[in-house]
This record gives sequence, C-alpha cells and structure tokens, in this order.
Amino acid sequence: MLKPQPLGPIPEETLNLGQTLLDEDNLYRKIGDEYAELVKDEDFASMYSNTGQPAYSPTRLSLVTVLQAMEHLSDRVALRMVRTRIDWKYVLHLPLEDDGFDASVLSEFRSRLVDNQAERKFFDALLEKLKEKGMLKGRGLQRTDALTIVAATRELNRLELVMETMRLAIVSLVECDPKWVKENLPAPWLETYSEWIESERLVKDNGPRGKAETEGLLKQTGRDGFDLLKRVKSESAPAEFVQLAAIGTLEQVWKQQYRQVEDEAGPSQIVLHTKESRQEEKVNRELISTPHDVEARYSEKRGKGSTGYKLHVTEVASEDGPAIITDVDLVGGQQYDGAALEGIHERLSERQILPEEHLVDGGYMSGETMAESAERGVKLVGPMQEAKQFRETSEQIRVAESEQVKAESSDKQNAEPSEQASGEECVAASEKSGGPRTCLGVEQFHFDFEQQAAICPGEEAAVGWLETRRTDKGVGGAGKAVIMIRWGKEKCMNCPRAPLSLLAHPRGRLVKISPHYPEIAARRAEQQQGEFWQKYRRRAGIEATLSIVVRDHGGRCTPYRGQGKTRGHYLRVGAAINLKRAIAWEAGQKPKRERVVKMKKTLGMEQTTRKGWARGAKARA
Repeated sequence: MLKPQPLGPIPEETLNLGQTLLDEDNLYRKIGDEYAELVKDEDFASMYSNTGQPAYSPTRLSLVTVLQAMEHLSDRVALRMVRTRIDWKYVLHLPLEDDGFDASVLSEFRSRLVDNQAERKFFDALLEKLKEKGMLKGRGLQRTDALTIVAATRELNRLELVMETMRLAIVSLVECDPKWVKENLPAPWLETYSEWIESERLVKDNGPRGKAETEGLLKQTGRDGFDLLKRVKSESAPAEFVQLAAIGTLEQVWKQQYRQVEDEAGPSQIVLHTKESRQEEKVNRELISTPHDVEARYSEKRGKGSTGYKLHVTEVASEDGPAIITDVDLVGGQQYDGAALEGIHERLSERQILPEEHLVDGGYMSGETMAESAERGVKLVGPMQEAKQFRETSEQIRVAESEQVKAESSDKQNAEPSEQASGEECVAASEKSGGPRTCLGVEQFHFDFEQQAAICPGEEAAVGWLETRRTDKGVGGAGKAVIMIRWGKEKCMNCPRAPLSLLAHPRGRLVKISPHYPEIAARRAEQQQGEFWQKYRRRAGIEATLSIVVRDHGGRCTPYRGQGKTRGHYLRVGAAINLKRAIAWEAGQKPKRERVVKMKKTLGMEQTTRKGWARGAKARA
C-alpha cells in the first residue's frame, strides 16, 4: 500500500555535511538540490494496492535506480551506497542514520514499472525540467542511431532450445499443480527434463554418428512436446494450464521447429522444420532463440551474430546547447531500423520536441520513411543507397547462350535433340561479343507516375504497370510497396542495351521501383553536393553517445531479461547521461566539437584540420 508523501527538504545534518564535503558544482549535490523531485509519489499511486504493508517511496526508488544506472551497480551494491554514501543520502534527502531498505525492493519496483508501462516516467519528467531551463527546444536538429544489445542469456543450439523449452514448461506445471503432474505425466519425462540442458552432456560422439544421435533426440523431444500440449489441453487438466506463459512458449517454439506430416498407414510423423518449410508455412519470422528470454531475437551485422535487442538512441544535434538524449527505444534484434522512426517521432511529438530535421544513417532511409517523416513535419536527412547496377555473370551468359543454341539447333533439326553448348563455348562467345555487359540503371528510364507509364532509353513504352507489395524475406523488405514495370520480350530481343540473360526470361525486362521513387531520386541528387555532407557530418556525434553507453554503463550486454526491463534500464541510463550533460553545461563545461591531437596543441596549431592537412599533402605531392 502506498502512502504518498513529499520528499521534503534535505535533513539538516545531511545538508551541512554534504555542503561541507561536496563542491558547489558536484554532480550529486546538483541533483539533490534541483532534480530530486522530478517525480512524486502521487505519480505512482495507480501502481500500488490499497491494502497491504506500507511501500517504500517510489520517488526515492526512482532516484536510486538512476544513480544505480549512472554507476553501473548491482542491487546489493546500490543498497550499500544508500546506507554509506553521503552524496547518495544528499540526493535522496535521507538522514545520516537511515539504513535504507532490502535489496529485493529494487527488483520489485522495476517489475512494477514494467507491468504498468511506467518505465518512461522519470525520463520524461527530466526532459520537461530541461525544457523549463531552456536547454531543450523543439524544431531543431536531432540525430538517431542504433546499438546492438546482447541478451542476458547463453546461446542455445537447436537441441538445447527445444529441450530447455520443454523443461521450463514442465517446471511451470509443477509450480502450478504438482499433484496433477505426478499423476498424469510419464515418469521418464521428470527424469529427462529435470535439469537444465547441455547438448555436450547428451551427445558425446562427433561426425555422422553424433549427428544421427542429435536428430533422434530432436524428434523424441518433438513427440514429447506435442504429447504434453495434448495433455494440458485435455478436459482433465486444470483450465489455468493453457494460460501459463511457458506453455504458450512451448506451443510457439514447436510451430517454428516441428511440423506434423499425416501418414495414411499410421500416426502422423514428426518432421523437423527446414528453412524452406518455415517459409512455406509462414513461421520463418520472429524465431524464438531462447525460452529464457522469448522477446530476444537473433540478428547478424557484418558477419557477426548475437541474440538480443536493438537500442535506438535519439539526441539533440545543435551546437548551441548540450546533446540531450530525447528518446530511447528498444526493439527486437531483427527489426528494420526504419520501422522505429514512427514511434520515435510520435513520442517526440507528445513531448513537443519534434525536430525539423532528423539525421540518420542509411539503415533508416527508404522512400517510405522519407514520406512518412515528411507527413509528420520532419525532414529525414541521411544517405540514400545508390541504385544498383546489375552486371551479368559468366554463368548467366552461359545459360542464356545455351538456351539460344538449343533454340537454333531445334529449328535446324526440327524435333531432333540438340547438343547443349559447353561452358567454354559460351564464355568464348561472350568474350567475342565484348564480354559481360552492364544492365541499364533505373535512373536511365523515364517514369510518369500520374499516367502510370514508363519509357526505356530505347524509346520503347512499357506494357505493364503493377503496384503491389514485396514478399521477399529480407529484413525490412516484406510488405513494402513496390511498382513492377514490364516491357515485352519481343521489344527487348534486338536491343543492344538488353542483357543476354534476358533471353532466358519468359516475360522480358522487369523493373521494380518504389512508389516514392521521385523523392529517392531527388535525395540521390542532393547527396552529390557538398552542402549535404556538411550538414550530415553532425550525425557522427551520436556515435560518441553510444560509446558512452557501452563504455560507462555496462557494455552491450543487458543485466536484465525481457524487453520491458531492458528498455527501462536504458531509459535510466539515458536519464543519467542527461543529468551529467545538463549539469556540466550549466557549470560552463562546453564539449569540444573537434579533437586536437597533442602534438598540434603543443605547437599552437589548434586550428589546423584534417582537411587542411589533406590539401597540404596534395600540394606537396
């Protein structure tokens, strides 16, 4: 039960000792004097019951969690700081003899915030305070970038994934109704799935023998899982079983890992899913990587993969104020970066700090994100990927020329079988004709979106214009609007610009473009100018912020499980960084926008830039 109470003034003994030991511009003294009551107990009243034992002040708990994130401390160490540190007592407005609270209260408070979707309360309140102080304004310049966050779980292979999922499902049943489990589940299950799973303990052999043993265990676990789902959904099972989270996870993992194939001669067979079968049954997206954190997703970047999340950080990019973090969001590791922009802009709009221009990298840029941002009054500034120039490979030429040889031979010999051209003959023919030819770029075509017409560089009009949506499986690709424009094959056969591989295509040339192609083309032209890159260079500052998150606040690995708690953690990290930057700015500590190496500083050459050095080097050459 919560009894809301104001934080009150700092106790006299704490105030006197704190002002004696802490400088006027000390970070903790400033927080205690000006930022201690950003939130009040009344703001959390809906999160607590009207009965029960009195709750510890959520205002103080909010401050403790932010200080904890600022110094990257565990719950037990944070409690020790509350009990022993003068600066912490000064921030929390506690008397010197206060002995704090039990460490478990912090965990309960974080869970309460997640359950009530209140993780952003302190972060938003701090932004409002900074707006009042004039350090944060809307309609300016902001920048966003993403950081991969690794989940606090170990990596599981396929066998460990399904067996751990099965084990956790049985554990949840035991916790719910142990008597039913003992009477209805086979005794061997309780032996097999009683301890956490390590594949090295189960499969000792390597090579084909070990692979066969692993496949056997996978199929046996699959049969056990389907049997368990059937039992918990039977009329004899308690109704609350189907509501258990672990049972829901079991059902979802089994859909992603197994399929049942009907057999007329006997019972249905349990078959392991393949990449292709997952795609056919549309269960290839949002694959669960571990039952210990079902919201974490596996993703790859630059050839390195990890299971976790993606953190999007947005901050002010203007030079006349501190780089205040204006938004922190956490999404699944597989989510396309551009999909996060809508939520970021909505939250910034609610806080009335929506930027006029938003600097992002190429991962956020597409025709859709540019158009949607423009509708919200935001100009998205970032490099658009250049149009790809398709170049035929020797294999494509070989296939195309082989098809041509077949057709010509068939005409000469009527219905007699023709001899397929060899790869050497095709390559030789390709070299004779000038080698592989580059396909026309999309910018060489003329498109009329109002009339839904297109003309190729050969002055031939398209015969088909279809607006549809992509169905490919690339990240961020499926579901995007696309226009498919087709030219008849008979018009392209004798065109000198047509690639040889077009001969093997039954419908002729097909060009795919975005409905927002005019905006994309305009951006590609814009980024050829120096003014664009002069403005875009301001985006680089967000890399320093992400470096601070990694270096000073626990690295890339989250200390919590679940998307809600992880998001709350990085919101507190963002609040801690904002407090440091705002207080430093008020103290006159302005960040240096450009680095100067020690040698240049010693020689009095602070104004020399890399660009100036490059010009000098070019002149000397």
